[in-house]
Amino acid sequence: MQVSGVPPDLSGPAGAVTQVVIGLQAVTALLPNGTLAVWGTVGTLGSPLVWSALRGVVRLAGGYVHVLALLRNGTLTGFGVNFGDSVQSPIAIPSDVNAALAAGTQRLVDFAAGNSVSIVLLGPPTTSNSSSGVVVNASRSAGGNYTVHAWGAEVYALPPSVSRALAQVGAVQVAACDRLAYMMLLGNGTAVVWGDGKFGLLDVPAAARSGVRSVACGIRHALALLHNGTVVGWGNNTQAATVPAGLAPIKAVAAGPLHAVALTTQGRVVQWGEVSEGLAQVPDDIQGGVQTISAGYGASAALTSTAPPGESGSLARAAGTSVCCD
Repeated sequence: MQVSGVPPDLSGPAGAVTQVVIGLQAVTALLPNGTLAVWGTVGTLGSPLVWSALRGVVRLAGGYVHVLALLRNGTLTGFGVNFGDSVQSPIAIPSDVNAALAAGTQRLVDFAAGNSVSIVLLGPPTTSNSSSGVVVNASRSAGGNYTVHAWGAEVYALPPSVSRALAQVGAVQVAACDRLAYMMLLGNGTAVVWGDGKFGLLDVPAAARSGVRSVACGIRHALALLHNGTVVGWGNNTQAATVPAGLAPIKAVAAGPLHAVALTTQGRVVQWGEVSEGLAQVPDDIQGGVQTISAGYGASAALTSTAPPGESGSLARAAGTSVCCD
């Protein structure tokens, strides 16, 4: 994957980046005005396609060749991204998901995308909804009307034990492990995984069954960030599942299909797993100033508070700039 940075055309106040998701052949960036910029990851970067046909976007979840988008009106949509910088037709969201959101009978808690699969976590309505009508990654709450909706190439039913726990303590996060499994963080801080067990993802270690802050997973590895700042990994991709020793306290984790990324409380990025030489080298000029991270198919991204040398300074006027590694 030939990605070395954001295209120079993303300049000016409207070009600042607030979120980045990485697919197989395209990077999608959310701009402050609620529109999207999409550019290719194969060959030369070229100019980004600023896709203004979809407006009012407030958050993204990226998969292999598709992206889910949360709109300001509180509903979800999706679209395909592939073959360089092309944007394909919107993809369908299950009607019962948006019907529940539009009616206010449930709120959106979290959503994720993987390899031709999608997963959405809905929860009970709340009186403290945001202006968009939804609460994403809401604070923990006990039980209630929580439902999980998954669709795509591989759909696995919730095991009875997970269904019971979801009804009792609720949940705050979901993740798609490529297309082999799904992962969820319950409201009591327990990580659960269900789906295909051949790669060891279902064998959640004892250390990830309490005190978990966030979760992430790839094809053959899963990660749990604990409230104490440590990371627990498992799965039979030993390179990605084996967390490096001596890490500084971690505040965020992300997972690509074959690698892992962590962000320390000092704003530094650490990567491990099955990575190419270019991916393993986190740019020195972003270390210490990173705010958020993301990982995808053969690439990682970081949002920084200031533009690194060589990037357009105007990119830093809003939430941050995107720096990708090949």
